[in-house]
Amino acid sequence: MAIDHWVTPGVDGIHAPGEDHFSYPRWVLPILHNEHWTVTRIDWIDQRLLVFDSLHRGVNTDCLRLVQAIVESIFRFSAPQKPFPGATWKNWSVTPMFVPYQANSYDCGCWVMAQIFANLRGYDCTGLTTQTDIDRWRRYIYDLFVSLPEADIVN
Repeated sequence: MAIDHWVTPGVDGIHAPGEDHFSYPRWVLPILHNEHWTVTRIDWIDQRLLVFDSLHRGVNTDCLRLVQAIVESIFRFSAPQKPFPGATWKNWSVTPMFVPYQANSYDCGCWVMAQIFANLRGYDCTGLTTQTDIDRWRRYIYDLFVSLPEADIVN
């Protein structure tokens, strides 16, 4: 199954073999739903879902159910012997993250990448506030990619 690759320790070259992914206090999960990217931060300690949507549509219940199903599937496939830390989602809070409104129909992926970057650096929300900031962010990401050395293709 494809999900096994994502959750098997050591596969991605970042996590050490045997490392427990479920010991992390937070997960960040980007979701593509109805041609729009959002991201949810799962806070296991506070039992809170922080939902980031650059179109300010509030909390989309279909997207929220998708996040819950993905998380439950990860546990079911990769740690069937462990109890699901959320047990039930009833006691969890869901908080929309309100950020500047996306100014066009195509930058949701850039906003999500910026939000993930901020979360991975320990912040709740990106500091980008304008379309100009997103334009600069896009250029920054582009420059990072083009500066990477070419990799040998392994067959």
